[in-house]
Amino acid sequence: MKKAAGLAGGIVGAALVAGGVAAVAPDDNPSVERVAATSSESAGKKAGQRCAMNTKVKKGKFVGTKYVKPNRHPWRVTGEGPNSYLEYSGEEKVSNKITSSLNASYESISASVGFEVSAEKSTRLSYRVKLTKKAFYTIQVVQGFKGWKFYVWQDVGELRMGTPHSGIGLYCDVSKRNVYQGEAVAYQFWTLFNKCSYRAKGKTRNCSA
Repeated sequence: MKKAAGLAGGIVGAALVAGGVAAVAPDDNPSVERVAATSSESAGKKAGQRCAMNTKVKKGKFVGTKYVKPNRHPWRVTGEGPNSYLEYSGEEKVSNKITSSLNASYESISASVGFEVSAEKSTRLSYRVKLTKKAFYTIQVVQGFKGWKFYVWQDVGELRMGTPHSGIGLYCDVSKRNVYQGEAVAYQFWTLFNKCSYRAKGKTRNCSA
Protein backbone atom coordinates (compact mmCIF):
# COMPACT_ATOMS: atom_id res chain seq x y z
CA MET A 1 0.00 0.00 0.00
CA LYS A 2 1.21 3.53 -0.75
CA LYS A 3 2.08 5.80 2.13
CA ALA A 4 -0.77 8.00 3.33
CA ALA A 5 -0.67 11.73 2.74
CA GLY A 6 0.60 14.03 5.52
CA LEU A 7 -1.30 13.97 8.81
CA ALA A 8 -1.86 17.08 10.93
CA GLY A 9 -4.25 17.14 13.89
CA GLY A 10 -6.24 14.20 12.54
CA ILE A 11 -6.76 15.85 9.12
CA VAL A 12 -5.28 14.11 6.09
CA GLY A 13 -4.61 15.75 2.71
CA ALA A 14 -4.75 13.72 -0.54
CA ALA A 15 -5.48 14.31 -4.22
CA LEU A 16 -8.18 12.28 -5.97
CA VAL A 17 -9.33 12.22 -9.58
CA ALA A 18 -12.14 9.94 -10.78
CA GLY A 19 -11.76 7.67 -7.75
CA GLY A 20 -7.97 7.22 -8.00
CA VAL A 21 -4.90 8.93 -6.60
CA ALA A 22 -3.45 11.74 -8.73
CA ALA A 23 -0.15 13.59 -8.57
CA VAL A 24 -0.39 17.29 -7.66
CA ALA A 25 2.08 19.99 -8.69
CA PRO A 26 2.32 23.62 -7.47
CA ASP A 27 0.67 26.24 -9.65
CA ASP A 28 0.48 30.05 -9.60
CA ASN A 29 -3.31 29.88 -9.99
CA PRO A 30 -4.82 28.56 -6.71
CA SER A 31 -7.95 27.29 -8.53
CA VAL A 32 -5.95 24.96 -10.78
CA GLU A 33 -4.49 21.61 -9.68
CA ARG A 34 -2.37 19.54 -12.07
CA VAL A 35 -2.97 15.81 -12.28
CA ALA A 36 -0.93 12.83 -13.45
CA ALA A 37 0.28 12.86 -17.04
CA THR A 38 -1.74 10.82 -19.53
CA SER A 39 -2.06 10.41 -23.29
CA SER A 40 -3.78 13.23 -25.19
CA GLU A 41 -6.45 10.81 -26.48
CA SER A 42 -7.46 9.52 -23.04
CA ALA A 43 -7.12 13.01 -21.57
CA GLY A 44 -9.57 14.35 -24.14
CA LYS A 45 -12.13 11.74 -23.12
CA LYS A 46 -11.75 12.64 -19.44
CA ALA A 47 -12.03 16.41 -19.91
CA GLY A 48 -15.26 17.73 -18.43
CA GLN A 49 -15.58 14.97 -15.85
CA ARG A 50 -15.90 15.77 -12.17
CA CYS A 51 -12.64 15.77 -10.23
CA ALA A 52 -11.74 16.17 -6.57
CA MET A 53 -8.52 17.32 -4.91
CA ASN A 54 -7.10 17.81 -1.45
CA THR A 55 -9.28 15.26 0.30
CA LYS A 56 -9.50 15.76 4.07
CA VAL A 57 -10.65 13.04 6.45
CA LYS A 58 -11.41 13.49 10.15
CA LYS A 59 -12.11 10.76 12.68
CA GLY A 60 -15.43 10.92 14.53
CA LYS A 61 -16.81 9.22 17.63
CA PHE A 62 -16.99 5.53 18.45
CA VAL A 63 -20.36 4.21 17.24
CA GLY A 64 -20.40 0.78 18.89
CA THR A 65 -19.84 -2.88 18.09
CA LYS A 66 -21.19 -4.61 15.00
CA TYR A 67 -21.72 -8.38 14.89
CA VAL A 68 -21.62 -10.30 11.59
CA LYS A 69 -22.84 -13.90 11.17
CA PRO A 70 -21.52 -15.29 7.85
CA ASN A 71 -23.98 -17.90 6.59
CA ARG A 72 -21.40 -20.23 5.04
CA HIS A 73 -18.91 -22.95 5.95
CA PRO A 74 -16.79 -22.87 8.08
CA TRP A 75 -18.38 -19.88 9.79
CA ARG A 76 -21.65 -21.80 10.03
CA VAL A 77 -21.93 -25.61 10.21
CA THR A 78 -24.85 -27.94 10.87
CA GLY A 79 -25.28 -31.59 11.73
CA GLU A 80 -27.72 -34.12 13.14
CA GLY A 81 -27.33 -36.11 16.35
CA PRO A 82 -27.01 -38.22 18.33
CA ASN A 83 -23.70 -40.14 18.42
CA SER A 84 -21.74 -37.82 16.09
CA TYR A 85 -19.61 -34.65 16.14
CA LEU A 86 -19.46 -31.20 14.54
CA GLU A 87 -15.76 -30.51 13.95
CA TYR A 88 -13.56 -27.95 12.22
CA SER A 89 -10.01 -26.64 12.55
CA GLY A 90 -8.32 -24.21 10.18
CA GLU A 91 -7.12 -20.68 9.34
CA GLU A 92 -9.63 -18.16 8.00
CA LYS A 93 -9.40 -14.45 7.12
CA VAL A 94 -11.50 -11.56 8.39
CA SER A 95 -11.39 -8.12 6.72
CA ASN A 96 -11.89 -4.68 8.21
CA LYS A 97 -14.80 -2.82 6.60
CA ILE A 98 -16.08 0.64 5.68
CA THR A 99 -19.67 1.58 4.86
CA SER A 100 -18.46 4.00 2.14
CA SER A 101 -15.19 5.62 1.10
CA LEU A 102 -16.95 8.85 0.00
CA ASN A 103 -14.29 9.00 -2.77
CA ALA A 104 -11.49 9.30 -0.22
CA SER A 105 -8.48 7.02 -0.58
CA TYR A 106 -8.14 4.06 1.78
CA GLU A 107 -4.76 5.51 2.83
CA SER A 108 -6.30 8.78 4.02
CA ILE A 109 -9.18 7.04 5.84
CA SER A 110 -6.75 4.62 7.51
CA ALA A 111 -4.50 7.47 8.70
CA SER A 112 -7.49 9.23 10.22
CA VAL A 113 -9.19 6.35 12.05
CA GLY A 114 -5.92 4.77 13.17
CA PHE A 115 -6.10 1.37 11.48
CA GLU A 116 -5.82 -0.02 7.95
CA VAL A 117 -9.41 -0.17 6.71
CA SER A 118 -8.67 -2.69 3.94
CA ALA A 119 -6.54 -5.02 6.09
CA GLU A 120 -7.22 -8.74 6.47
CA LYS A 121 -6.40 -10.71 9.60
CA SER A 122 -5.83 -14.47 9.70
CA THR A 123 -7.55 -16.15 12.62
CA ARG A 124 -7.91 -19.76 13.66
CA LEU A 125 -11.29 -21.48 13.93
CA SER A 126 -11.36 -24.63 15.98
CA TYR A 127 -14.34 -26.45 17.44
CA ARG A 128 -15.47 -29.97 18.22
CA VAL A 129 -18.95 -30.51 19.63
CA LYS A 130 -20.43 -33.89 20.46
CA LEU A 131 -24.04 -34.18 19.32
CA THR A 132 -25.59 -36.06 22.21
CA LYS A 133 -29.30 -35.55 21.52
CA LYS A 134 -31.59 -36.57 18.68
CA ALA A 135 -31.68 -33.05 17.28
CA PHE A 136 -30.46 -30.74 14.51
CA TYR A 137 -27.36 -28.79 15.63
CA THR A 138 -25.84 -25.51 14.40
CA ILE A 139 -22.54 -23.83 15.23
CA GLN A 140 -22.47 -20.16 14.21
CA VAL A 141 -19.17 -18.25 14.40
CA VAL A 142 -19.86 -14.56 15.04
CA GLN A 143 -17.43 -11.83 13.92
CA GLY A 144 -17.25 -8.72 16.11
CA PHE A 145 -16.13 -5.29 14.79
CA LYS A 146 -15.57 -1.94 16.54
CA GLY A 147 -16.85 1.03 14.52
CA TRP A 148 -15.77 4.69 14.26
CA LYS A 149 -17.33 7.47 12.23
CA PHE A 150 -15.27 9.53 9.83
CA TYR A 151 -16.01 12.68 7.83
CA VAL A 152 -14.75 13.70 4.37
CA TRP A 153 -14.23 17.07 2.67
CA GLN A 154 -12.86 17.73 -0.86
CA ASP A 155 -12.05 20.53 -3.27
CA VAL A 156 -14.17 19.78 -6.37
CA GLY A 157 -14.28 20.93 -9.98
CA GLU A 158 -13.94 19.63 -13.56
CA LEU A 159 -11.08 18.14 -15.54
CA ARG A 160 -9.69 20.53 -18.18
CA MET A 161 -7.06 20.35 -20.91
CA GLY A 162 -4.27 22.92 -20.85
CA THR A 163 -3.16 24.76 -23.98
CA PRO A 164 -0.60 23.01 -26.23
CA HIS A 165 2.21 25.33 -25.07
CA SER A 166 1.32 25.53 -21.37
CA GLY A 167 2.90 22.20 -20.45
CA ILE A 168 0.05 21.56 -18.01
CA GLY A 169 -1.91 18.86 -19.87
CA LEU A 170 -4.93 17.51 -18.03
CA TYR A 171 -5.70 19.37 -14.80
CA CYS A 172 -8.42 19.72 -12.20
CA ASP A 173 -10.01 23.16 -12.38
CA VAL A 174 -11.29 23.55 -8.82
CA SER A 175 -14.48 25.59 -8.52
CA LYS A 176 -15.43 24.87 -4.90
CA ARG A 177 -13.14 24.46 -1.90
CA ASN A 178 -13.62 22.27 1.16
CA VAL A 179 -16.94 20.76 0.09
CA TYR A 180 -18.41 18.40 2.71
CA GLN A 181 -18.93 14.92 1.21
CA GLY A 182 -20.61 13.25 4.17
CA GLU A 183 -19.91 10.73 6.92
CA ALA A 184 -19.33 6.97 6.93
CA VAL A 185 -18.20 4.28 9.39
CA ALA A 186 -14.97 2.27 9.50
CA TYR A 187 -15.13 -1.10 11.26
CA GLN A 188 -12.06 -2.78 12.75
CA PHE A 189 -12.11 -6.53 13.41
CA TRP A 190 -12.19 -7.16 17.14
CA THR A 191 -13.09 -10.73 18.13
CA LEU A 192 -14.74 -14.07 17.27
CA PHE A 193 -17.06 -16.23 19.34
CA ASN A 194 -19.10 -19.38 18.75
CA LYS A 195 -22.79 -19.98 19.35
CA CYS A 196 -23.90 -23.61 19.47
CA SER A 197 -27.61 -24.40 19.39
CA TYR A 198 -29.87 -27.33 18.63
CA ARG A 199 -33.48 -27.67 17.56
CA ALA A 200 -35.67 -30.41 18.97
CA LYS A 201 -39.45 -30.74 19.26
CA GLY A 202 -39.91 -27.40 17.49
CA LYS A 203 -37.77 -25.40 19.92
CA THR A 204 -34.22 -23.96 19.62
CA ARG A 205 -31.97 -24.27 22.68
CA ASN A 206 -28.33 -23.45 23.54
CA CYS A 207 -26.05 -26.48 23.56
CA SER A 208 -25.02 -25.65 27.13
CA ALA A 209 -28.62 -25.60 28.33
